Amino acid sequence: MFFILSKLLDFCISPFNWILFLFTLSFTVWATKYAIANKLRIATLVLLLFFTNPFISNEVMLHYELKGITYSKIDKKYDCAIVLGGYMKYYNSELNTISFSDAYDRLSEAIMLYHNHKINYILLSGGSGHLVNEPAEGALAKEYLIHYACIPDSAILVDNTSRNTYENIIECKKIIKAKQFNNVLLISSAFHLRRSNAICVKQNLPVTLYATDQYAGRKRINPTTTLIPSVDNLLLWNILIHEWMGYATYKLMGYC
Repeated sequence: MFFILSKLLDFCISPFNWILFLFTLSFTVWATKYAIANKLRIATLVLLLFFTNPFISNEVMLHYELKGITYSKIDKKYDCAIVLGGYMKYYNSELNTISFSDAYDRLSEAIMLYHNHKINYILLSGGSGHLVNEPAEGALAKEYLIHYACIPDSAILVDNTSRNTYENIIECKKIIKAKQFNNVLLISSAFHLRRSNAICVKQNLPVTLYATDQYAGRKRINPTTTLIPSVDNLLLWNILIHEWMGYATYKLMGYC
């Protein structure tokens, strides 16, 4: 039930859906309440300009993302690296191919770390994150690592059951304790690390954070980075609000 509610909440907290709702509502009331319709359209325009502004979204994301340890600062070999799910967009069963999302760096960084002898094992965490039945992300990623990244089966551990970040950490902790690992990297997107780390702290699972696919950064001031609207920034706000709501929900439920 919690999983289904979280998917419904994702729809409700999307800034694009807010803008679309207000714009549609303005036409609904236009015939009888012209003044209200105009105010709704002004509100729609204000929201659109705010959520598509590159400077605002970059600054907010910059302060929320965590950087963790960088590759150059790794001075020891870790027992394993947890790779949190969310990097697959679609699996085509007919062609047996995987379409990856923007979070693919989570997987590619783990591959690089393994081949450069920075980690002994890759722990793939992720079942199906969809409402309908889909193959487990962890199992698909394991086959990908074996056949395309030349990583041996013996170096890959998989959690195929978890469907959200909290379950990711819980299931990974069981595997880590069973294997008696002491030094663990936690690989995830920079925007996702704050919530993930809070769960690890709550679960007394010590990890070293390793950030991937950072969205924000210090940029040169010019019209493109400060004034010119871009629909790409709506995506950043979707990510941010999803993380804020997820963090708040987990906090209320005692998960972090």
